[in-house]
Amino acid sequence: MISSRSSKPGRLAHVIGQGGLFHIDEFACAEAAQAIRGYKAAVEETRWGQLPKANQLTFKLAFVAICHQMNWDFLQDRLATHLLSDDETEMVQRLETVKADQVAHWLSGYKKPRRIDATKRAAMLRSVGKELQRSCHGSSLALVRESAGRIAGPTGFVSQLARFEPYREDPLQKKSYVLIQDLVRERIVAFEDEDSLRPAIDYHIMRLYLRSGRVVPVHDVVVDILKTQAKPRPRLVRLLRESVSEALHLTARLAHLPVADVNYVEWQLGRAICDPKAPHCVNTKPHSMLASDVAILFRGGCPYMGFCHAFQNPEWRKLREPRVSTTFY
Repeated sequence: MISSRSSKPGRLAHVIGQGGLFHIDEFACAEAAQAIRGYKAAVEETRWGQLPKANQLTFKLAFVAICHQMNWDFLQDRLATHLLSDDETEMVQRLETVKADQVAHWLSGYKKPRRIDATKRAAMLRSVGKELQRSCHGSSLALVRESAGRIAGPTGFVSQLARFEPYREDPLQKKSYVLIQDLVRERIVAFEDEDSLRPAIDYHIMRLYLRSGRVVPVHDVVVDILKTQAKPRPRLVRLLRESVSEALHLTARLAHLPVADVNYVEWQLGRAICDPKAPHCVNTKPHSMLASDVAILFRGGCPYMGFCHAFQNPEWRKLREPRVSTTFY
């Protein structure tokens, strides 16, 4: 598959129109499941963990709304510094009135300053604050009450999040499921139907699934795009994200782990180990960016070394997630 060859003009449109661009390797999913099935989630102490649940939820709602194309830890730490308060009303007011120059100050020092995009992030935060005030009477817990403690369904939490523009932009609802996974893992909110939680697919996860051989492009023209980082068509990106979502769900089922835990473990591996340009998979020690509960899975290298195609074949390491700049991917 990976020995791609040049494609005739127009072939991409033809294969995309056909659909079925990716194959899910169930055996590779089973190998991954075996490698991580011993994972035990740790409850991390956070700067907001002692605040009332409403304040924690408001913070997370705002943070995930603007969490795209930027380092998760940096953004969360900076937003916590400037947004957290014992008074939820004060937090909502800060969101409603935040200006671009304030966001630029909050995020100053980021190593990729072009990605700060303070004007857009400030507008997104204001939209969250205004909607909390307008339809939730200033309290984020109204979303939980109106969802009746459920994730799915016409009035479930995912549907409640659609009130907020940053959460309804993505047709695959990545930010919604990122938020819910964080709420569940940090025990901020408990839902009675947590088994309905869907994967949240971002670029780190896609890269990991492509390189490990769990999601395999079936056409040379698609391989070319993923290797050369040519501008992809939106439908190709969506089909890839859908295939990775299905493969992650299968991996979680075979590992007998919650989707939220598998999503978290593999996001950690994707961002810390499966580097876009120089994967660290041959390192003998866990990467310093890994959380301790994920690092424990290592026994002399990446837990996926035994089956990962990219570990065995340098050509597979050239596979990358599609290069797209959005407010949700």
